[in-house]
Amino acid sequence: MVNGVDYLVRLAQRVQELDPDVRFVVIGDGRERDQVRALADPTGVLGRNFLIFDPVPTPEPPRLPAAPD
Repeated sequence: MVNGVDYLVRLAQRVQELDPDVRFVVIGDGRERDQVRALADPTGVLGRNFLIFDPVPTPEPPRLPAAPD
């Protein structure tokens, strides 16, 4: 996987055993999302300590008035 998010799934699985209060949060909608979800679900971390959220829209940059010629 390009962004290495699959590594976070494995890490979440190990950390869950050590401290179930630690959470891993992934925000975004990249091409790896379905693969990451498919990897996290059978390990039992998805929705427990590994959370995936939709992207958060960024506000548009402020519109500047046109400069006079």
